[in-house]
Amino acid sequence: VSTQSTGTSRRVSMGRKRKYKGADGEDVAYVPEEEVDPPAACVLCIGGLVVASAGKDLSAWSVEDGAMKFSSQGNLCGHTAAIRGMAASADGNLLASGADDKTIKIWKAEGGCFVRSGCVMRAGCLGFCLTWYTSTMAKKVTAVDIAADGTVVAGADKFGDVCYLESGAAPSADDDEKTKFCLGHMSIITCMAMSDSGTLLITGDRDSTIRCSSFPDGYNIESFCLGHTSYLTQVLIPGDHNDLLFSGDGASELILWRHGTGELLQRQKLSETDDCPILSLAFCSVNSVLAASLSDNSVHFLRLSSPGANPEVERISRLERQHPVASLAFDAHGLLWAATCALTVEGDATTHLTAFACSEEMPKSTYSEVQESHPAHAVMSAANAKVNSFAEGVGLVKGVQKKQRPSKADDQETDEK
Repeated sequence: VSTQSTGTSRRVSMGRKRKYKGADGEDVAYVPEEEVDPPAACVLCIGGLVVASAGKDLSAWSVEDGAMKFSSQGNLCGHTAAIRGMAASADGNLLASGADDKTIKIWKAEGGCFVRSGCVMRAGCLGFCLTWYTSTMAKKVTAVDIAADGTVVAGADKFGDVCYLESGAAPSADDDEKTKFCLGHMSIITCMAMSDSGTLLITGDRDSTIRCSSFPDGYNIESFCLGHTSYLTQVLIPGDHNDLLFSGDGASELILWRHGTGELLQRQKLSETDDCPILSLAFCSVNSVLAASLSDNSVHFLRLSSPGANPEVERISRLERQHPVASLAFDAHGLLWAATCALTVEGDATTHLTAFACSEEMPKSTYSEVQESHPAHAVMSAANAKVNSFAEGVGLVKGVQKKQRPSKADDQETDEK
């Protein structure tokens, strides 16, 4: 189980220097005063837990009573920049997270006393340890996934490289576990999915290319899925249908593939506008429903029918939200969880969670927000307690968002100086 989303938190940064001609003809450098990271929020459903991240922190709540079981806030071994992706092993014992601080961290789910590199933390019943592993990538992490058995974790970065880490054994005494190179793209990898068997890795990049490679021997390319005309934002293997692949791009186009041969089975545009990226995809094995969130604040629901010889996808319903949904995840009971990046009173990133239940009226199933009497509402109340406002008006897609640049007026003012 994995999720990649678009990450969050505001920061002051020196940015890239740009040269301009000064009044005396000499080169001068202009440095933007502030850059703003795009909103980042991720959500995963692991057993009886809902795990969500916003900015650099991740938290876990119990679905039964809404009690918080873990939070990385204030954890010295946590991330120091926006989390861009999370993934969990099939048994829920390992959770992997990748962030803008160039690190991949693997969290081990146990209670009691946790030890990592000689650092001990008493966590009681909080559910996750500090970090079992920490590994540093060359550039900011854009996507992360983990094998179903939890033995291998793969991470992609802004170099366009994928590296992996063997996580099955106990960590070494080294604070920074070394990754091994797997494969590389010619541009930024924006999304990634691993097969349940852990032998196939599917990667999508900014140049609209989907590559299906053997794993961990990434030099063996199984196929390419070529058909998108915009940058890739999401790739997803739908549940038990291991021969199929969904992909979404920055122009709101959704494509269904048979990835083993690169065969394009069906394509459809979810929005009439071209500048409306698909932010997240999630598939429910209970009723074969695919959920897709777009940057225009909409969530689309589609049903996968005839997954055998002639699979097809048909639209069944749509939701309109007040803010873009950055990440989606179905739990084992078919409940849909949606995460949006919000801000606290202090301006820190925090998660806003919403749960949606299906009306179960086949075939036109509709989803609506759960009522207060629903057990999931307790998680929503606990997670959203700190929400004061929402992050608006900045890029939504990791690795390909537009950076702030000086306006023409700023350039003219700099030249005059």
